[in-house]
Amino acid sequence: MLEIYIDDSGKEHDSPSFVLAGYLASVEAWSAFSQHWQRVLGDANISAFHMVEAWRMGLAYQHLGILGRNQLIQDLLSCIVQHVEHAFVLSIDLEAYRHWFAREEEPDLIPTRPYHFAFHSIQLLIADHIYQWRNDQDFRVILDEQGGESARILLAAVDQNKTFAATKRPHMRLPHPTFETDLMAIPLQAADMLAWLSRREDYNHRKGMDLEQAVESLWLNQALSMPSKVKLMGDDVLEAAAKVMAQQLRAASLDP
Repeated sequence: MLEIYIDDSGKEHDSPSFVLAGYLASVEAWSAFSQHWQRVLGDANISAFHMVEAWRMGLAYQHLGILGRNQLIQDLLSCIVQHVEHAFVLSIDLEAYRHWFAREEEPDLIPTRPYHFAFHSIQLLIADHIYQWRNDQDFRVILDEQGGESARILLAAVDQNKTFAATKRPHMRLPHPTFETDLMAIPLQAADMLAWLSRREDYNHRKGMDLEQAVESLWLNQALSMPSKVKLMGDDVLEAAAKVMAQQLRAASLDP
């Protein structure tokens, strides 16, 4: 059995991009990973890792100092590289997204929320990878719990996604994902790190930073040093997706 753990990073109104990202490994590899990860955190006297708090030197990390914090991140990255098999990153340009999906006109329209759109897109990205490379193995997808999103609505969309995917990949599998907390599912902490680093890379690029000199870029290179699928959804991709969604919503409104 394969398991893919996915977490998100970015907010619709105060971030240049929204990211869903995470890792794939076997159940056995994740078990070894979790033990290794918790051992590294225990040595640093950290109960659970959250990348944004580590970067900000939150209260739980202050006893480490910046050099100790950086060493902790490096040790956790080594844990990821040692145990995981594949990485997935889906990044949405939020400025282009707001343009093509006109969120301000229909803010309550659920399919146009960035998380729902990204959820659909990364499901297809993962399923396509399994279809091409691991179609003989069962898999499950685990996402971090979303306080502001309805798991019921998200799961209902999976069946709709299956119909859409079947037109391109008749045998593609889209199992219903589950939602867990990163305290109960330790691999979600690694997904949190990858999602944050991916979003930070975009932020630094837009700020004109020299990415070769940014420590976050060095960390991201290591976080993606295994085989990976990275999908950047910019203006062209989002324009095409908006047209498809408009057709689907129009058809649904006409369905008696």
